Amino acid sequence: MAEFSRLRKTPWQNNAQGDMRRCGVEIEMNGVTLDLVSDLVSEFMALSVEQDGRYERRLTGDPAGDWVVELDFDLLKKMGRQEHVADTLSGELSGSAEELLKTVSLPLVPLEVISLRCRWIVLMKWNS
Repeated sequence: MAEFSRLRKTPWQNNAQGDMRRCGVEIEMNGVTLDLVSDLVSEFMALSVEQDGRYERRLTGDPAGDWVVELDFDLLKKMGRQEHVADTLSGELSGSAEELLKTVSLPLVPLEVISLRCRWIVLMKWNS
């Protein structure tokens, strides 16, 4: 059976703002849809899904904090939080640009499941 080494204490316990460091996990994947991953994770962990944009989902209900499922593409996420004004040139252009970026990026850009971020000290307690 494989042995796992214990977590080592970080050399810096606080971040640049003086707050306690936090640690989280990101799992990246392709070949699945945002809604499928959100539904699977929320069902497994008994969480609720909230839509923050066309390319982001927040999973709520964990007492320790929210989880996130998102497309790992900041520009498209920003575009996905905006509404396109119908029947205007700018609305049509921004909608077309978003659709083009989405079509090109979905096969290439991974989805991420992002855990809540625990304070490092909590992980050290689990480690002992």
